[in-house]
Amino acid sequence: MSRVVFFLYRAMMRGIPGMLCFLIAFLTVAETVMAQNIDTLRSGIVKLVSTVDGKQKTGTGFVVRHVPGSTLIVTAAHVVEGDKFPQVEFYTLRNTLIKAEVLEMEGGDPRGIALLRIRDGAQVPQGVTVLPFASLDEVQDGEDLITIGFPREGGLWAVLKANLASRHGRDLRLSGTFDEGSSGAPILKNGKIAGLMTSMDRFGHAIPAEIVAMTLRGWGVVLGENQQRRSVNSTQASQPGMNKSADLEARQPSDTRLPFEPEMVHIPPGKLMMGSADSFDDEKPQHEVTIAYAFEISKYEVTFDEYDAFAKSTNRALPDDRGRGRGKRPVINVNFDDVLAYVQWLSNKTGKQYRLPSEAEWEYAARAGTQTAYWWGNNIGKNNAVCDGCGSQWDNKQTAPVGSFKPNAFELYDTAGNVWEWTQDCWHGNYQNAPNDGSAWMGMNGGDCNRRVVRGGSWFGNPQILQSAVRYRYDTVEANGGLGFRIARAF
Repeated sequence: MSRVVFFLYRAMMRGIPGMLCFLIAFLTVAETVMAQNIDTLRSGIVKLVSTVDGKQKTGTGFVVRHVPGSTLIVTAAHVVEGDKFPQVEFYTLRNTLIKAEVLEMEGGDPRGIALLRIRDGAQVPQGVTVLPFASLDEVQDGEDLITIGFPREGGLWAVLKANLASRHGRDLRLSGTFDEGSSGAPILKNGKIAGLMTSMDRFGHAIPAEIVAMTLRGWGVVLGENQQRRSVNSTQASQPGMNKSADLEARQPSDTRLPFEPEMVHIPPGKLMMGSADSFDDEKPQHEVTIAYAFEISKYEVTFDEYDAFAKSTNRALPDDRGRGRGKRPVINVNFDDVLAYVQWLSNKTGKQYRLPSEAEWEYAARAGTQTAYWWGNNIGKNNAVCDGCGSQWDNKQTAPVGSFKPNAFELYDTAGNVWEWTQDCWHGNYQNAPNDGSAWMGMNGGDCNRRVVRGGSWFGNPQILQSAVRYRYDTVEANGGLGFRIARAF
């Protein structure tokens, strides 16, 4: 504390208003800071330097995986957008810049994130920390948190107070003193990452840790949560004042399906011709995709019963069924952020790594080995699905209870009609340069991550939009009576 007072006095003598504000903020949060091992936290946080059009900009990132030969770092997308190979500086190897590579990016999205990799593990210093992620219910409005970053007036690895003023969907609004050097910084509570700082205006804005984790899963990065918690907690246990709840282990995965857990179906590896050569432009070019791995996808669309268990557990408002029925009908009126929050909650509750399917996985599972317009043939027929013209009792009136029609060859129900289903992919206007390995297509090649791909058609759509190749998009904030989802997980 004496060091803080000394720097405060020196700043006052030099008449540096920005530094003075920073030090006052630092002083007021001293109690919160002392409850955390700051050097341990700093060792997992990096300085990022990117160069675009000859101009350098500084931001912050943090390590999400550190294994021999590969270190993965996450940050706000705009910190590195335009620089494929930004440079990284570690707390335990200061004044040394190491080249990284941008692997994935939600480009064009002010709330988007980016994933970086340092390939040569020999360059990464010893003592790097991978911090655990906080769960949905660990952070409450009005709480005092901290962030560590690189504000212009705050110095290197500066510790700043961040009060959670409010939350709205995937936006955490933070009061405090921030600038662009804090972009990409972690929001921290009791040694855990509660969010990622994305932008600043009158407030600081961050996305919750569960949204970051869900996006990383879509990119194939599964966080080693149990190992991380044990590593950090062994350090925390020796620190007076640490929150003892941090010592709780994540739930171990079980083969037993819990009552609120959707039933999953095994999908084997295989190939498909994705898209259509003679339909809408956004379905072209038709291209071969190889799914070289097995995965699981929910047998039915997620129901009101299943989603309501999450909403009640997390004190969220129940989505409106608009008088059309709840129970075993597919949940509707959920936006993309609601869905990501549900998937993260389900993963935490079960210990299993749930996620949204990629668009390619969705079409592969929906087709179930067929190349016809619908999985049952080229004609809509009668009573094969619910839509406006499908010949069912629910046509253009309401959703049908899940499983009301026959399944495809993979034993999946309602992949055509009932509700549009969210996928992980950002929207691209066609398949030019699309991945061919089944992975989610994010912000690269002009992807718009403010809009996400939806598949399958709905109960009030015409029969043509139920075809297996048809794709559409919705803004991530959109929630309506024809929009739901199903989930996936690695096998």
